[in-house]
Amino acid sequence: MSDADRQKETVFPDTPRSLIRRIPELAAGKDDGAWASFVELYEPALRHFAVLVAPGLPSTDIDDIVQDTFVRLVDVLRSGGYDPARARFRTYLATIVRRLAIDRFRRNATQQKLRDDLGAAAGRDGGASPDPSAVFDLKWRLACRKAAEERVLSQSALAASSKELWRLVSSKGMSVKEAAKALGIPVNTASKTKRRIETMIDAVEAEFIDRG
Repeated sequence: MSDADRQKETVFPDTPRSLIRRIPELAAGKDDGAWASFVELYEPALRHFAVLVAPGLPSTDIDDIVQDTFVRLVDVLRSGGYDPARARFRTYLATIVRRLAIDRFRRNATQQKLRDDLGAAAGRDGGASPDPSAVFDLKWRLACRKAAEERVLSQSALAASSKELWRLVSSKGMSVKEAAKALGIPVNTASKTKRRIETMIDAVEAEFIDRG
């Protein structure tokens, strides 16, 4: 047994198949008590495994990975995308967490690299003279991200609550769970909203960069 398999065996609890089949209806609010019990049972396990596979990520990112895992799980189970004959439930959960952690690392690394490269190109370390073309390119890419965010947030299709959620998460540094509590909305709803806005911003940013 590999180390990753041992981690999954020790971290995740056993889950009856009858409960797995009911997860989508529980998440939909048909039994709030049962859904709360499921989240209470699995949230510590998901958080622990996220820390294991993504050491160094800020706690707010870990919080978001946990909440996004619940959202992704419900969507997959609702669409019939999980086959217990192909993988154990804990293995499937671990796969979701790992993929979300990789996505988060990539997103953070890309933004940080842009900032670091911009600082280096501008000669902030006291080294060589700044390269004007490199500085312009990096500033353009950062500006594309900012412009994409502003365009998405200005769209009338987004509800005011969705815009406020994004502001709390992106500008105030709140986790999705903290923002959901501040706004008085379900965490699952907040996670879906954040993911939807991120996807919209990514798409608009790609358009800006392609045009450049």
